[in-house]
Amino acid sequence: MDALARKLGLKTDPTIFFTSAGIMILFLVVLLIAPDRIGAAFGAGREWIVTNLGWFFILGVTSWVAFLLWAALSRYGAIRLGGNDAKPAYDNISWFTMLFAGGIGTVLMFWGGGGAYFPLF
Repeated sequence: MDALARKLGLKTDPTIFFTSAGIMILFLVVLLIAPDRIGAAFGAGREWIVTNLGWFFILGVTSWVAFLLWAALSRYGAIRLGGNDAKPAYDNISWFTMLFAGGIGTVLMFWGGGGAYFPLF
């Protein structure tokens, strides 16, 4: 495996890379061979998760938002990233537009691709 990794120019651990790639390829082959059965299994799993673990998702998101608000409003929210003389690479408007574009891109990728094939509701 090391020789193949060097030949391919990989800069990762060959054992981890080839094991992960093999599992992924095996998973894709199974999906291509039996898409209806896998789709039914995924649908049943999603239904079970939504029915039995919806509360956990809401608790997790609420806890994360509460932690972020605490971090932002506590003394940790004023920590400078960089030295005392460091200047931000982008101004606030640029940061807002980048975050907005990232959010829109995420929504488009989810609802444009996955949401059409695997609707949540």
